[in-house]
Amino acid sequence: MARHLNRRPETIYKYQKNSTIQTAILWEISMVLQHNFFKDIACKLPAEFTTYAPIETIEADKIAELERHILTLTAERDVLLKAMGLLVGHQQ
Repeated sequence: MARHLNRRPETIYKYQKNSTIQTAILWEISMVLQHNFFKDIACKLPAEFTTYAPIETIEADKIAELERHILTLTAERDVLLKAMGLLVGHQQ
């Protein structure tokens, strides 16, 4: 990591021992390690804090898609059960 950051190993060791780190250095380390330390820090903040970060909707979109699929499957099941006279309250 020291080589990638163009710093001496002793400097990297000091980063690990310090209780604080400059944002620019943390950015560089994040890029080298391909790990989002800023998101790790952000997750520790209260959810009600404001942010300018875009809202991640991937999970919410997937949940909405699955809920629509469940509704479709439930409707199809009910049609089949009704056709077979097996749906409770809809027997012929």
